[in-house]
Amino acid sequence: MTTKILGIGRCIIGNIKKEIEETGITQVTLEHHYVLNLKPALNSKNVSFDYLNKLDFECGVRPSLKEQISWLRKIHDFQHVVIEIFPPAPLLFNKELELYCSVESVNNTLLENNFKEICGSLSQTNDIEDYIRTLLSCIEKINNINPSIKIILINGEYYHKSEELIVGNILLKTIIDALNQNLTLIHKNVSLINMTDLLDQLSVQQKAFVDTEYTYHYIRHNPDLEIINIARDCKHASYNLRTHLLNSFLTNISSNKELGNLIPSPFSLSNLRLDINPKDRAQSYLNQNFDYSIEKMDSRELSKILEYSQQVDKLNEQRIKDYIMLFFSSEISENRLKTDLYKIRSLSAYILKTKSSEYIPLLLKLLDSLLCLPDKIIKDQIEFVLLWIKNISLVLSIFLKNNEEGKYLSSVYLLIKNLSNQQILIEFPIVNLIIKKIKASIPV
Repeated sequence: MTTKILGIGRCIIGNIKKEIEETGITQVTLEHHYVLNLKPALNSKNVSFDYLNKLDFECGVRPSLKEQISWLRKIHDFQHVVIEIFPPAPLLFNKELELYCSVESVNNTLLENNFKEICGSLSQTNDIEDYIRTLLSCIEKINNINPSIKIILINGEYYHKSEELIVGNILLKTIIDALNQNLTLIHKNVSLINMTDLLDQLSVQQKAFVDTEYTYHYIRHNPDLEIINIARDCKHASYNLRTHLLNSFLTNISSNKELGNLIPSPFSLSNLRLDINPKDRAQSYLNQNFDYSIEKMDSRELSKILEYSQQVDKLNEQRIKDYIMLFFSSEISENRLKTDLYKIRSLSAYILKTKSSEYIPLLLKLLDSLLCLPDKIIKDQIEFVLLWIKNISLVLSIFLKNNEEGKYLSSVYLLIKNLSNQQILIEFPIVNLIIKKIKASIPV
């Protein structure tokens, strides 16, 4: 008999689905609904799928309104539901239609359809309490529809807080702590799988650490694009750690643990013990990869080189500079927008952290290349295009602010003009915010 699972959440659920399918497991099927907030499904008016399809065609947002609103109606068809735990995205509401939604990027079409933001990003203690109430309400509603269903709450991120160090999203830590303390969740059909606990256990065994499994870095900013710091991306784990999580997940849903044996944890198959000291780990990695071409590295390997070189080894600086010149000068293609996204995030963070303002001409050139892409590519890959433009513009705005000589002003003004005239991009409020930020960075 096939175990049917409904997955609610972001990429960690998508990764579980993908790995189940790629490994050929037939005993389990998972239907993934990409959801950024639980409230649209819980609180929206019960409208037809046809009407949601019509709205989706008009608004063109991701995730689609149908995907994030309709999943609760299917709950009676599944034996398990897995819900990702994370601070929810801002909530929008259409009062006339009584519909809620949360999307990756708000566009003007959505606003013209009378969706207005009513709740921003989760930040305060009362917001966390509201999220816990929403989650408990969701669990209760699921149980009312399908009393026999097993509910798995899953966290795919890493967090750590001590007097010396804060890593990851501490709001998430607060949420998980609240869940662990909430007696309402002590129920026979609810369980919690926490990636942080899994990685901490592996670290004790010297099999994995946060810098080996969460290698990406990015420029952290607030909703107004004010830069907060350079942070480690604690959402996107390595393949090995995701497989370790999948092993725990399959073991959890299996009555006698046999499903967990189908995909063993890579860490259980290895006798490797890593250095406890972070600098020793960094030096060891650089020693092993010193002769390896940076151009051939994937995004995770590149991110490790960038991080570890700043810690212990200045010998890589020229190799990294040569790579940046090549990367920024290479032609932008539709495929590259996706495959190199995490490279541009890590490189932008590295350039900003190392205060390498000599790259201003390359930053401007790359932005110009993005704006010259065919409209079809920009429209089809809009989320990726927006992320590239945002990351490059964040670095550019800081460097321009400190550019007292007023160099590159003609190129900057041309960039502002071209951004303003790009009809597809200007539909997104974040692009107007980027233009405003670049203008504000121009020395008076």
